[in-house]
Amino acid sequence: MPFCPATLAAAALSISKVRAARFSRADITMEPRGIRNNNPLNIEWSPSVRWQGLAPQPTDGRFCRFISMTYGLRAAFRVIRTYLAKPPRGHGLETLPQIIYRFAPPSENSTTNYIKIVTARSGISSMERLSFNNRDKMCRLLQAMAFVETGKIIDMQLIHTGYDLAIR
Repeated sequence: MPFCPATLAAAALSISKVRAARFSRADITMEPRGIRNNNPLNIEWSPSVRWQGLAPQPTDGRFCRFISMTYGLRAAFRVIRTYLAKPPRGHGLETLPQIIYRFAPPSENSTTNYIKIVTARSGISSMERLSFNNRDKMCRLLQAMAFVETGKIIDMQLIHTGYDLAIR
């Protein structure tokens, strides 16, 4: 039984739509976890912490998932701010290596390499005392840490927005 050209064209279009949908879903799942979860520093999920913009449930049970990248960046800045704050409100850390050793301990990461990459990408000296009030340095620090965590360069304008949310 011969097929009419219109039927063949409609079938081919349907197949191409299904293939396109498959490829787009595959592209999403190929993105790093921190990008998929809008959590560029891969902050671990805890039932006791209620981040602004936290999505209802983490995708894998370990890491937070945020409703947008802006909220994931805000949370990342809040973590860094807590590391830099003096006790009892924070940890009293002062330098990039101290932050990274706390954030990415050697038991889970190649911390020395993490520090080298973040130092090189951010232009922040490992001996420099950091202040959360220095927006430029904090944004460069976060962009470099997010690169180590995800392999992606997060847009600096988006990072600035996350910082601005974190200081409110």
